[in-house]
Amino acid sequence: MWGKTVQLRRPVSGFASTHPYYAHLDGIRALAVLSVLLFHLDHSVLPGGFVGVDVFFVLSGYLITGVILREIEQGRFSVARFYQRRIARIFPAFAVVIAATYAASLYLYSAQDIASAGTSGAAAALSLINMKLIFQGDYFTISQDAQPLLHYWSLAVEEQFYLLYPLALLWLTKRRILPPLLGAAAVSFACAIVLTYLAKDIAFYTLPTRAWELLVGGALAVWHARHEATRRPGVAELGLVGLLLSFLFLGPEHFPGPTAALPVLATLAILEGARAEGSRVQRYLAWRPVVAIGLLSYSLYLWHWPIFSFIDYRLFEASAEVRLALKVVLTVVLSVASYFLIERPARRYFNRQGMVRAALLFFATGVIALSAVGYHLRESHYLGADSGDIAAGGIEAVSGHSRDVLLLGDSQAYMYALPLAELAREEEFNLRVAGMPAGNLLPEEEDTIWNDVARLVAREQPDVIVFAYAWGIKIGEHPERLAQAMRHLNAHAGKIVLVQQMPLLSDDVSRQSIREGLRPPFFEPEDRGSKREAGAAVVDTYSSQATIVDVFPIFDGPNGTRVIGEDGRFLYQDAGHLSDTGAALTMPLFERVLR
Repeated sequence: MWGKTVQLRRPVSGFASTHPYYAHLDGIRALAVLSVLLFHLDHSVLPGGFVGVDVFFVLSGYLITGVILREIEQGRFSVARFYQRRIARIFPAFAVVIAATYAASLYLYSAQDIASAGTSGAAAALSLINMKLIFQGDYFTISQDAQPLLHYWSLAVEEQFYLLYPLALLWLTKRRILPPLLGAAAVSFACAIVLTYLAKDIAFYTLPTRAWELLVGGALAVWHARHEATRRPGVAELGLVGLLLSFLFLGPEHFPGPTAALPVLATLAILEGARAEGSRVQRYLAWRPVVAIGLLSYSLYLWHWPIFSFIDYRLFEASAEVRLALKVVLTVVLSVASYFLIERPARRYFNRQGMVRAALLFFATGVIALSAVGYHLRESHYLGADSGDIAAGGIEAVSGHSRDVLLLGDSQAYMYALPLAELAREEEFNLRVAGMPAGNLLPEEEDTIWNDVARLVAREQPDVIVFAYAWGIKIGEHPERLAQAMRHLNAHAGKIVLVQQMPLLSDDVSRQSIREGLRPPFFEPEDRGSKREAGAAVVDTYSSQATIVDVFPIFDGPNGTRVIGEDGRFLYQDAGHLSDTGAALTMPLFERVLR
């Protein structure tokens, strides 16, 4: 019934290895990956399951340090060979999942979210996605169904760590190893504690605050390299209890500060206590079904989150049971296929002697290709200008025709940019985009770029200006701002089109809230509606100077605001902006005024 628990000298996962294999270490991987999967399936089932990543960090530091030390002691360590093994082990499935995510996002996501997936994919390929995520907000609160590569942050931390760690170990072997490792771990842990309270996102995602977990694993490997295994009754059992408590009771509060010590110390206890042959915990962890999950752990980790994200994103109206079944089945099927068709064959191929250059070339080519595709996805699905773009004349989206149209505004203009570009190609007019998300473009607004806008309009002299803006919060109490702008715009453009806002949503209307049971009708919150109406009233006073496009009726009805399209796609990107699917519904109105 119980699998082998002794040291084995056999090929690990299908390729030749001279390093010892311990089945119970794959058992620890199984615990880690199952905790992460359960947490992502339902946070309430295993509230602290996210600490499985911390278990992976400790185990990674322990295993990699052990491998490096053995090779250094045997006089056969090679930095090039080290990275060859890393590439063979990590990169093939890593790259395939990013490529598959790109393909799926093109079919399932809104244009805005395709652009985001492209940016994330490029950052993931470069092992920098953890740095990108710092600026997106808390891991536990961001819109996760539109972040299919969110989990790559932990892989980025590891690859950043191993960029210099082998060289550091090589240097330290000529000196005392443990004090520097433990000293660096202490500094890193102190940084994690301090930054958890001062800048939690930095503490969660970055190497300086996570390195201590890999370093203490490495320090234990150094200790084990110098000391024979001895029976330590109760230590591994205590570690299992510590992990179970971490999985059940830890939460995002104060993490990864002092509370991260519990799963880390628990993992160290398991590694120490289960080391001796015959340990009861070692036998449990070496049970063949558990080891099988451990062998699949990398593929399970890579595939599960994109699958979960896409299912939640596209099937937000389906029952929880249907989504759960699809998530489990697709994750298992793709992970098993990935392990046997990608991981093992690629590892066997790229790990062969004489394949160092081929592995490095494969890695470099893959990173460049994935980054280039990600950049293309972002550029082809994002038409938002920044202040520099506007100062330089805006973004020329469509050119080569005789009629010039300028799209002007803040994020209310940006959300129309892509469908308007399609319309421009069909109707054969030029489109220049000066829609700046989160920008202030009117005279006398705080941090306004009105002077650049005024120069742009005067220089380009467009035939038509399409002006979409968050009128409700920006001119409702300051109508003079629009009056001043309109005088300048009318002096330099043949026609002005002012676009009224659509109904605004409550913040709790989202795919997530619908998955959790919220159902129509959805109505515009009274406070937001009153501000929108005040802005709309100001815009309507310019009906003699401009053409007014009112998109409000498209989304407003007797049964509340229309949020979900006939094809089941969400018409809103968030509470105050349309998705490209929603914006496309307004194009007949624009087509009539731009002919």
